[in-house]
Amino acid sequence: EQSTVAHVTVGSDVYVVSIFMSSKVSDEDGPWQCKCSSMKLSPGGSPELVADQVQLTNNNNDRPCNHPKAVGDGQRIFWTYGTNNNSTNTRTYVTAVDHMCNTVMDELRISNDDNNNEGAPDIAYNGNGYITAGYLSTGENDRSVAVGLRSIDLGGGQVDAEIMYRKTVVTPSNIGRPSIV
Repeated sequence: EQSTVAHVTVGSDVYVVSIFMSSKVSDEDGPWQCKCSSMKLSPGGSPELVADQVQLTNNNNDRPCNHPKAVGDGQRIFWTYGTNNNSTNTRTYVTAVDHMCNTVMDELRISNDDNNNEGAPDIAYNGNGYITAGYLSTGENDRSVAVGLRSIDLGGGQVDAEIMYRKTVVTPSNIGRPSIV
């Protein structure tokens, strides 16, 4: 459910990576979690499924991983989602995976209002390591928020991200789920 697709190129191969909500998880991880699958496309070869339903989240709550959105930066897939892990309200996070669905970044919370539900995110790659993510913040003052991020290569395939800015874009909004290009 709610799949999102991005791609990266490794050598001469293109990897199409899908991140999605899945109810095919253990009872302890239910009702669902986000998973990842990757399809390798090689010049002159047949498509090959190289990673299948790799579980990315282990959040134990009633909204474990909602509305995932992903974007490739050429080397890895940055993705964002909402969860109410350890909270009554939903919060938005960004993380990253490689072309084989291996997590290569610690989660970074990009929403900042503990009193509002903040989710239904989107994400776009701007080039040169810059990413724009956004989310809906509900409460007394519904609004759409944009967050500028800069990726930081840590070496060894690992990456981090730094929040450059957080800006309200539309306010007031009525369920103002962002769409970012």
